Amino acid sequence: MSGFLLVPLDGGDPVPVPPGETQLGRGPLLRISDKRVSRHHGLLQNLNGELRLKPTHVNPCFVQASASSEPRPLPKGCWYMLRDGELFSLLPERLVFRVEAVGGQESTHRYLERSRERRRLLSRSSLKLRSKAEEEPSAVHRRKRPAGGVQATPTSASLPEEAGPKEGEAQRKMDAEEAQRKKRKREEEEEERKKRKMEEEEEERKKRKREEQEEERKKRKREEEEEERKKREEEEERAPKRVE
Repeated sequence: MSGFLLVPLDGGDPVPVPPGETQLGRGPLLRISDKRVSRHHGLLQNLNGELRLKPTHVNPCFVQASASSEPRPLPKGCWYMLRDGELFSLLPERLVFRVEAVGGQESTHRYLERSRERRRLLSRSSLKLRSKAEEEPSAVHRRKRPAGGVQATPTSASLPEEAGPKEGEAQRKMDAEEAQRKKRKREEEEEERKKRKMEEEEEERKKRKREEQEEERKKRKREEEEEERKKREEEEERAPKRVE
């Protein structure tokens, strides 16, 4: 069975969506405390590999295809199908979550464990680099001038050490995630472009249909006027002529 994760765009652990219906709003599930969000703001339905959202409060939920697109409010009481990579929020441009489709429960658990391990690794790498920077300041910024007035030349001992294998691995993971994020953004923009094109084509088709209907109406009117004219002529011909 497919699973889904809600990834907060402002940081934090991804939230796995349980099967069935789940109440969305202020509370511990999404770790929301903003009083503008109701405890019963909306419903999520995870069923048959599909994730749907239904706003249930007077304040709407919002969806957007990408972080750069405008949030679109959803009508209250109507289900909306959420796609993989799509964004939804409970306030305009705030409390935004990205939908990520993953495997079953076991796959979701592995994804969460990898995500936590990646954050722990990056945190340790950041602390190590900060500690090295504090203990071994760069010779470029702190060159000592000897008593004779000759500028000291920085040596290899005075330069910070190169990042170890863990830092390199963390950087590669960050680069891979960034590449994946850019790829998703390009795909979302392409999907948005196709959607706009389809909407424009549909609008053009409706316009042509309206023009055809208008032309058909005018044609019928001309035929009716022609028929009426012929009737009048026939009645005039049948009418007795006055003798002078």
